[in-house]
Amino acid sequence: MKGNHFRLQIIFINRILMTILLISAYTVKPQQTRQRQNNSLSTPITAKSATPKWFLFQSPDGDFTLEFPAQPKRIQDLQGAITVVRQYVFADNIMWLGIAFEDYGGKPDSPENNDWGLKFEETFSRLSRENGTKIVQFRRLTKSTYELEAWTPASTPNDYQHYLTRATLRNARAYRMACHSLIKNQQVNKKVCRRFFDSFRLRGLPH
Repeated sequence: MKGNHFRLQIIFINRILMTILLISAYTVKPQQTRQRQNNSLSTPITAKSATPKWFLFQSPDGDFTLEFPAQPKRIQDLQGAITVVRQYVFADNIMWLGIAFEDYGGKPDSPENNDWGLKFEETFSRLSRENGTKIVQFRRLTKSTYELEAWTPASTPNDYQHYLTRATLRNARAYRMACHSLIKNQQVNKKVCRRFFDSFRLRGLPH
């Protein structure tokens, strides 16, 4: 029992650390993207333009679909606790939307692979604040899905980037969607973020 408890604690901490790492990566990458593209991207997304036709993205494993404003691009993988983290993103000149997903291993139907845990919010919030992040709200939608709104330190002193993220843990796979403002100290378009998050559909086990 002690060995199993220790294993679950390691899994718990790894998930929190990976979430913080991904948020940090999301903060850096939009700045780099904007510099490379020199604000020459398509017309900024607005609530009105978010309503009609978006691009329906299906995961490589066929386990989920998600709608982006346009076809997303795959960016560099990150090394997760057990497997690589795959990432797909879309950016215009004011905001950046992306999804990252990774596998944790173990039995897909086990409780720890379908629930973030009772102390996830508390531990994550504490570690994030220690890193300088200002959390606006952190709420659990279901035992397997949470949503976070926060301001994270930008690349220049006293500046922050606003973002929303929603994450779901199901069948030993974590799906993290993020919606970041590319303009420092300006809120991201929440209507677009909601449109993005709410289009996420799980289809079944990866194959």
